[in-house]
Amino acid sequence: MISTEPAYVIRQEDNGTFSVVDSKTGRVAVIGGCVLGKLDAAMAAGLAEDLNGPKTYNEKAGSSEHP
Repeated sequence: MISTEPAYVIRQEDNGTFSVVDSKTGRVAVIGGCVLGKLDAAMAAGLAEDLNGPKTYNEKAGSSEHP
């Protein structure tokens, strides 16, 4: 079965900034030595989307059916 949960999600921190978080471990993502924390909401959302990769047509449409 394929997981529908994204690999990376965003989380708002207590200080009001946002972090990109590994959804399996709950830890702030570190990519290429860069800690993906202390970000604004738009930057965190964009990075999480990029890291999760392109969505397929079915994911965009919310469908679990395959063409």
